[in-house]
Amino acid sequence: MKIIHLVAAGSVLCLCSAAVQAALISHYTFDELTGTTAFDSGTAGVNGAIGSGVTMGTPGVFGTAFTFNNDSSQAGVVDMGDATAVFSAITTSQTVTISLWVNWTGAGARDSIVFLGDNTATNRYLDVGTITSTNGFYGRVRNGVNTGFPDLLPAPTTGLNNGQWHHVAYTVDAAADVTQLYVNGALVGSTTTAVTLPSLFNNFEVGRLGRGVPTDAFAGSVDELRIYDTILSGEEIAVLAVPEPSFSMLLGLGGAGLVLRRRRAAR
Repeated sequence: MKIIHLVAAGSVLCLCSAAVQAALISHYTFDELTGTTAFDSGTAGVNGAIGSGVTMGTPGVFGTAFTFNNDSSQAGVVDMGDATAVFSAITTSQTVTISLWVNWTGAGARDSIVFLGDNTATNRYLDVGTITSTNGFYGRVRNGVNTGFPDLLPAPTTGLNNGQWHHVAYTVDAAADVTQLYVNGALVGSTTTAVTLPSLFNNFEVGRLGRGVPTDAFAGSVDELRIYDTILSGEEIAVLAVPEPSFSMLLGLGGAGLVLRRRRAAR
């Protein structure tokens, strides 16, 4: 019975992993240790320019991570620029999931970690960040105005600015008027208010709110940033929220169980 359970666990993880790979348009491991380029292994292939103030080689959840130092200048961010391949996929599907690991160390009132939007306007973007009034994470979307759009900024039971790694996922479904925020694999908030994606995307950055006048720089580390042009399910997000050792262990146990079962069947 235990072997069956282990095999099932491994199989579920494999299936979920395959599913979330299918719509992965951008994937940044942030494992670079030198150079000025953050490579995108997703289908979009939009590499980012690493600012001189970004620290590489920080121990991450998977390999290494990048550390951002509360610097809203160009030197303090990873800039993917006008990521046409990313934006066209999102605009076509009208859906997006942003997934990343965050170790938050700053104390800004509201700091943006991932920004996708318009750098010629004030309020045309979607982003994921941190907010000190709740000591938690947020997800928000704007399309030309600063009101009338749903914000997700739920207050966690325990503050998340605690020097620990946390997984964050934000989904926006403009077709169904639904947004969702997950922290550490659990759904912590959702909205059903009418929502539209920004009418113009021309800037994709990590480390600040990259609008017309950049602001709200982030302080902390980021690992494993993924952008999908679909809405991941809760089960798929839960898989992404498992740190590497546990994920590998479960897959290994599942594989071992499968081998044992085959050996018994062969007797």
